[in-house]
Amino acid sequence: MIEVQSSKLNGEIIAPPSKSHAIRYLILSSLIEGKSSIRGIKFSSDISDAIELAKSSASVSMANGKIEVDSRKPFSFSELNIKGSATVHRIAVALSSTFPGRKRIVAGFNLASRPIDPLLRSLARQGVNISREKNAIIVDGMLDGTDFEIEGNVSSQYITALLFTSVPLQREVRIKLTTDAVSRTYLDITKNSLRNAGVKVESENQTIIAAPAGLKPLNVTVPGDFALSTFFAVMAARNGTSLKIGNLDPDTSGDSAIVDIIGSTGAVSKISRGAWEVSKGPDPDPVNISLADCPDLLPPVAALLSEARGVSEITGISHLRYKESDRIAETVNLLKLFGVKSEYRENSLFIYGGKGHEFRYSSPEDHRMAMSAIALASTYGGIIEGEQCISKSYPNFLDDFLRIGGKLVAS
Repeated sequence: MIEVQSSKLNGEIIAPPSKSHAIRYLILSSLIEGKSSIRGIKFSSDISDAIELAKSSASVSMANGKIEVDSRKPFSFSELNIKGSATVHRIAVALSSTFPGRKRIVAGFNLASRPIDPLLRSLARQGVNISREKNAIIVDGMLDGTDFEIEGNVSSQYITALLFTSVPLQREVRIKLTTDAVSRTYLDITKNSLRNAGVKVESENQTIIAAPAGLKPLNVTVPGDFALSTFFAVMAARNGTSLKIGNLDPDTSGDSAIVDIIGSTGAVSKISRGAWEVSKGPDPDPVNISLADCPDLLPPVAALLSEARGVSEITGISHLRYKESDRIAETVNLLKLFGVKSEYRENSLFIYGGKGHEFRYSSPEDHRMAMSAIALASTYGGIIEGEQCISKSYPNFLDDFLRIGGKLVAS
């Protein structure tokens, strides 16, 4: 439990490395023969899950500030334990269908409750036998074919997982989407990661095609993470003087849309030479935006708009019910505790901006909700319980908070 006190943020920090990029790079490196070098990774519990999967076919070591993944044998495993990363879990399940035998993928308690059935059905239609055993998924046999069909409106991670099967199989994979895809920001990261590894990725109408075209080890640097940096940007826009967040390239992620979103509320928000500068403007204006392509921005954007002068509408968020928590319900609950009314209806969250106050919040095992609560509490103060889940993606979050003027008391 921590007590966050009213804080005026200013100074400079370096953006944390992108968890989404790092996970994809680590797993891809284990699937391609040779030694890959990945610079800029920082450890978190989700990165540990990715390393655990990578070790199925490669040695993983840290040397000279970078991670080296040396893959010298075919990818395979008989049992794997994934603690908390849904991305790693879904990729592991799909990859387990690329080699013969019986495989058991165990998920942590909270992870085991997250939806995965659309992916399992897609794999089963291609001849894989799949069953469940408490919090484990049993995959027996391997794929008969690589023409998949799956809905795209629940999680882009299903599509990512299926695209990754093209690498160990060294075959063309075709994925027909029966609905429009959500979270396109993360799907774009997948496509670009595959291209860096020598996979040709194309789209034809509602079909995505991945075909290995000269696989090669990776030699990459993980870019900064806009979504994780947003929490500090929101604090600066609400109650800061001048904050600069370095190591950010808007060309690496669609989450960079947050720069303009924050600017549209009246705050100063601009990026130049890899540094994002944010400072408080007048009371924020309400906005109407869609976050269908970058849904992880919902909790901090809702915190930003909580005191806007009017009603804001955030659309394209229905799939957020299936994250580490039901992020729609949790966001409504958090804003209510803060003293601001909001309601969800017809795929939109309406936020009726008003004056907030000090509050107490017990976070579920959802890192983004805990960080959003801290962002809100930095204005008037508050007590946050369950903040330990932040280590899932950003272990140094509280250190960075203190570094730029944040005030808190740990209990």
